[in-house]
Amino acid sequence: MSVRKNRLERQFYETIYSDTVVVPNILLRHHVDLEISESELIILLQIIAAKPKGQNTFTTADITAYFDGKPIDHNIERVLQDKNLVSQVTSSEQEEQFTYSLSPLYDRLLEMWAYLRSNLPGVSKASTVQSKSTTNISKLYRLFQEEFGRPLSPKEDEQLVAWVDEDKLPADILEEALKRAVLQGKRTFAYVDAILRRWQQEGISTLEKIKESDNRFDGSKTKAKNHTAFAGSKSKPATSKKTSYNQVYSKSSSAFDANLPEGE
Repeated sequence: MSVRKNRLERQFYETIYSDTVVVPNILLRHHVDLEISESELIILLQIIAAKPKGQNTFTTADITAYFDGKPIDHNIERVLQDKNLVSQVTSSEQEEQFTYSLSPLYDRLLEMWAYLRSNLPGVSKASTVQSKSTTNISKLYRLFQEEFGRPLSPKEDEQLVAWVDEDKLPADILEEALKRAVLQGKRTFAYVDAILRRWQQEGISTLEKIKESDNRFDGSKTKAKNHTAFAGSKSKPATSKKTSYNQVYSKSSSAFDANLPEGE
C-alpha cells in the first residue's frame, strides 16, 4: 500500500511541475497599480493558461476547451471586451470564432517595467505610470522589435531606457536614427547609437536640423558633380523621376551613415 501511495505521490508531483503556466511576476505584484482587479487578474491568469504556449494570440475555442467545453461566461466576456487588456485580432461570425491578443496587457506591463527600471520614486497610481517617457519607451520598444524582427535583449532594453530617461532624446530623433540604420541594412543598437552620437557632435537635436544637414550634403554633392561635368566628363542628362523618401535618402544623405561602424 505504501509503495502504491509513493508512486501516486510521485506521479502527482511530476504532473504538478510539468503542467505549469508562465505568468509575469510583474503582473502579480503590480496589478493593483495597473488598476486590474482581483477578479480580472484571475480571469487573465486563466486566459494565459488557455492560450497556446509560445503564442500571444488565442481563440474563443481555446478558452472553451480550457473550461472543458463550457460556454464562456459573462465575466470572461467582460475581460475580452476590455481594450486595455485584450484586443480582438480577427473574427469569423459564420463559425462564431474570434481571435484575441494580449498585446494591450503586455504593453501596459512594459510601461510598468520601464518605469520600475528607471530610478524614479515608487509607483502609487496607474496614472503615474502613464507618463510621457514610459509611453515613448513603450512605443519605441515595439518599433525597434518590429524593425529588428526579434525581441530586444536586456542590454538593448537598458540602452533604450537610457536614451529616453538619461540622454533625454526625443522619440522622433530615435525613430529617425532607427529608420536610417534600417535603410543601411544595419539593424544593431551600436549603429543607431553611432548615428545619434554623430548628430550630437554636430549639434543636431531636431528633425529640422537633420533635414538641413541632409540638404547641405546634397548641395555639396551637386556642386561636385557640376565641377566634374565642367571639367569635361561626359554625363547622362538628368531625368525627371519621382522617388520616395527612402530612395532619395539611400542614394544621397545615407552616404553620411554608410561609413559608420557596423556594431556588434
